[in-house]
Amino acid sequence: MPDFSLGCIIISNSDDLRFLRAGLKQIMPICHSIVIAIGTKLWNGEPENESAIAEFSEKHCGGCVKVLRYNVPEDKICVLKDSVRPEMYWEGHARWKAYQELGDVDYILLLDSDEIVDGGAFQRWIDSGVYKHYAGMKLPNYRDWE
Repeated sequence: MPDFSLGCIIISNSDDLRFLRAGLKQIMPICHSIVIAIGTKLWNGEPENESAIAEFSEKHCGGCVKVLRYNVPEDKICVLKDSVRPEMYWEGHARWKAYQELGDVDYILLLDSDEIVDGGAFQRWIDSGVYKHYAGMKLPNYRDWE
């Protein structure tokens, strides 16, 4: 565990729970608090699979891991209703709601549920102290150039 408090916000949905299990296994040893934000709708507008979310929460959450269910506020978020898709705003809204539930932490790791951190490599990076030189960072997490 780092010598500072690390929180993690994960944006997920019922279709990505298979990735979420692997991701939690990697980050639970290094995070003090984890909030998984799941909306009321999938990105395509269909309803979430409520039974899959309930089953996942029962088996894999508790302790430092909390599932936050939020109502997707399409009518309030999309001010340009005919020119943009409301789901473009769901992720930012979800992160804001999760941030309010995270608690007092020094740093926050923002992930999508299909982004699986190599916990050992991340811990070595934390141990290196490089993060102390920055107030915020965007870590490269996609290797599309290969």
